[in-house]
Amino acid sequence: MGKTVIASAVIEEIKQTSLPLAYFYRDFREQRTIDGPTILRSLFVQLLQSASVDWTSHFSDIVQRQKEGLSPPADMDALYNLVMRVSKLHDQPILVIDALGECKQVHELVRRLPRLGKDGQLGLFVTSRTEQIIIEEFRTVPLIALNDMLLFFQDDINAYIEKELSVRKRFSRFSLDHKQEIRSTLGQKAN
Repeated sequence: MGKTVIASAVIEEIKQTSLPLAYFYRDFREQRTIDGPTILRSLFVQLLQSASVDWTSHFSDIVQRQKEGLSPPADMDALYNLVMRVSKLHDQPILVIDALGECKQVHELVRRLPRLGKDGQLGLFVTSRTEQIIIEEFRTVPLIALNDMLLFFQDDINAYIEKELSVRKRFSRFSLDHKQEIRSTLGQKAN
């Protein structure tokens, strides 16, 4: 859950600028949101919709598909190329993808995503659990591991736990031992 909060904060911060933005959240109640092609299609459509130029001439192949009643592309290479093409219609667009490691085609996505930002045309912010495939494929880009930062946040976490235990009415009837168990368990499992 912390990953999603961070992704949301990054998105809100970017929205305060004039930078083009496309983002994708993983919805744990919705199976299709773990599908790699769905993620790339969503990012493509968002960038297409926010383009300030008439994009139809740049994407006549997509316009033709739509006219013929064909479904959107599902091939990962084709979708990756569409995202690359549409990013060129913007000045430094930023993509934010939440919970990448929980996607079905994580291997196919992480093979492609780091290349999106290689030429400096596109910014990429990804949240994920620490998984070997992601660490390996994103080794050339900056990486922040939150579990390494946990010690810096521990005081804030403890302060939050204390506040909740003291202000929430339902906790007032708990014994001191029970409250101490809550403090201890939440403090230890905060990561």
